[in-house]
Amino acid sequence: MNNIHCKFAALLIILCLFHKRTLTHGVPFVEIPSTNSTLNFIDVIKENQKYEPINDYCALRIVGGEKAENSLVPYQVVLRKKHYAGMYWSSFCGGSLVTFKIVLTAAHCIYNTNLWYEDTAGKMDSTDGKNIGFVKRQELISESKEIEMIGHLHGDIFNQDKFLINGVEMSVKLVRSRESFNLIVGSNDVKFKVCITDATLIVRRARINPSVLLAHQKVLASTTAKYPITRAEVKVLTIPSGVQGKTLDNIFLGQVPKRCPIRRDRDTRLYIDGQQIPSKALQPSFNNSIFTSAYHTLFSGTGIHFLNEGNGISCEQYGKGYCLLAFALTPDLSANSSTHWNLIKHGSVRIEVRFESSLIQTINCIVYAEFDNIIEIDKNRNVTVDYSS
Repeated sequence: MNNIHCKFAALLIILCLFHKRTLTHGVPFVEIPSTNSTLNFIDVIKENQKYEPINDYCALRIVGGEKAENSLVPYQVVLRKKHYAGMYWSSFCGGSLVTFKIVLTAAHCIYNTNLWYEDTAGKMDSTDGKNIGFVKRQELISESKEIEMIGHLHGDIFNQDKFLINGVEMSVKLVRSRESFNLIVGSNDVKFKVCITDATLIVRRARINPSVLLAHQKVLASTTAKYPITRAEVKVLTIPSGVQGKTLDNIFLGQVPKRCPIRRDRDTRLYIDGQQIPSKALQPSFNNSIFTSAYHTLFSGTGIHFLNEGNGISCEQYGKGYCLLAFALTPDLSANSSTHWNLIKHGSVRIEVRFESSLIQTINCIVYAEFDNIIEIDKNRNVTVDYSS
């Protein structure tokens, strides 16, 4: 347990001094190895006082610390880790100091079971060490090392919170993507492949009270079991080289999605039955750092624009390759809400894109859409849906 605390303490040293570095303009980092089990954060503060007394604020609002000024939040930290013996650093999560040796943070910040590591903005395709996410994934599987992962199946039925009633047969089919898609390779011609040595589907079962099962059967005699789902659909549209603009007609014909994020980074307009949404086209200019309206769609399109919440993409990252345009298509911007539905509309969705200059190569426009739908199961365990697959 002491070792765990010491590892956190080593992180805290770097983080707290990093926080004060912005206040003191150049105070260097003080790093103490995490293997030092006798480390006390007070020692770091004393070391830091050699440079400037203001760093004593690092102890404020922490157990054993002193009262802090209202404008200071020294208990808030950013967890950072180093790669290539300290050549590169990356910030991967946040937390709060509880004591001089303990930080409180979310479990996913420490335990990563699905091999997801954030790519460095602007360096997504880099294989020379500048993409921190790539470096971390490479370290885990280098020299053909076997790695174990566990994660959530991202299927529509698995993203709803109701139990599946008994007696319903379900089959799950997983289709592997090509290595050219799921692996990043350098400029050499070496071909790699992924070998799955073992795979297990973990299913949670619940034993229901017999009286509840009888009540279910009684209700199913007159109606069906209904499962509201958020159906996701992804389309990849090709825009050829040599054009400066493109109109993509009938992207969705029939039910209109409730939310539609698009992976594009220039003038983009979305139309539903000829009506432009939003009324003023989004025209980001990343070279001039003018893209606030486009960045705001990440909040309005996900229902958090009036909340004190983030989405994991900073404004700086957005301008360096993390550009997503999230079109909210519900009247009350409630696409993320599970408390109610809006009236389902039908029509045609069209997208228009424009570029500053003609494309020198063919590109893809990725469109992700979400729809409100229902799966129903009757007493004979027949399954019906209100959409065409």
